[in-house]
Amino acid sequence: MQDEKKVNTKTVDPVVDQKIIKKDRPGWLLWLLPLLALLLLLIWFMQHHQNDSQTSSQTTDSSHPSAAANKAPDADSGSTVDKINAWFAGDKKAGSGWIALDSVRFRSGSAELITDDSGQLEKIAGILNAHPEARVVIRGFADATGPQGLNEKLSAERAGAVRAWLASHNVRDDRLSTDGQGASAPVATNATEQGREMNRRVALKIQSGN
Repeated sequence: MQDEKKVNTKTVDPVVDQKIIKKDRPGWLLWLLPLLALLLLLIWFMQHHQNDSQTSSQTTDSSHPSAAANKAPDADSGSTVDKINAWFAGDKKAGSGWIALDSVRFRSGSAELITDDSGQLEKIAGILNAHPEARVVIRGFADATGPQGLNEKLSAERAGAVRAWLASHNVRDDRLSTDGQGASAPVATNATEQGREMNRRVALKIQSGN
């Protein structure tokens, strides 16, 4: 008889084998992959949010007329009194013809004159009284919060309030004329309260008294 060779077969418990395999895997891999996925998701969210903000800002700017898109003729910077003096000194193009009264303000829906600097209005009255031959057109403006007809009426009343103030300071009333332009020529956006306040204004245009 042939000698039977005994083969020693090692029996491996599958449960134990799986534990061995699991132990061979680095533990940090289990945390790294979810963290990478979370990081990529965070980057995508931030980029998407930034694009939405830029689109919203562009939409707001395009839907609300501003000085950049529709610049009013009285939007030039510079001192009101200096511009008036420059006009009488010979610079007939000072302030593009229209000169904003930057010390005059109006509340929303009101034609009551509010001034940040009454001295400025007094200086303007003094200059006009020193040149009795000159005539003055006073133009009022409104913000865009109300209907067009009401804004035109309100802006004309604001011009009338400045006319009445100048007349009460010895500027002859027959030298003064007024009109209202409503919300047609904003100097700032109507999307903010500060911008709307800037648009509720009055401007002057001096004309030779021929």
